[in-house]
Amino acid sequence: MRVFVTGATGFVGRALIPRLQRDGHAVVAWVRSPARARGLLGAEVEFIHADTAPDGLVAAIERSDAVVNLAGEPLMGGRWTAARRAVLEGSRIAVTEQLVRAMADPTGGSTSSTTPSARFSEEEPAKWDTDPDDLTALLLTLAKTASRAIVGLGATA
Repeated sequence: MRVFVTGATGFVGRALIPRLQRDGHAVVAWVRSPARARGLLGAEVEFIHADTAPDGLVAAIERSDAVVNLAGEPLMGGRWTAARRAVLEGSRIAVTEQLVRAMADPTGGSTSSTTPSARFSEEEPAKWDTDPDDLTALLLTLAKTASRAIVGLGATA
């Protein structure tokens, strides 16, 4: 499988990438600094710069079989003030929203007839067949809820 990973250079990502490779998967990492990431993860990983235009992100996801979203500001290091919690939550929601939009718009904004419901159907049991707008709303709600739960777990006054 080809696996698209955000947060690949973080604590969990640096452990996940070699495991995926060891299991025979190709890894595509969406990173802020490809040079730094290459030093941490090795040359076998394909790197997509996070500043890539939306159509580049869409293309990278389209070529992937799975997406693992680990991106976000580090949870450790610093008091969990209201401001820090907002940064932690915002960093996770913003990336998740970008990924959801890219997955919901596989054409990158073009007028092609390929839509998520055309690509995913009951014939492929690991995927879905639903209205893209409903799916986007659901995924955004889930991302916000999960992020709030994660932030809430480490909250201290």
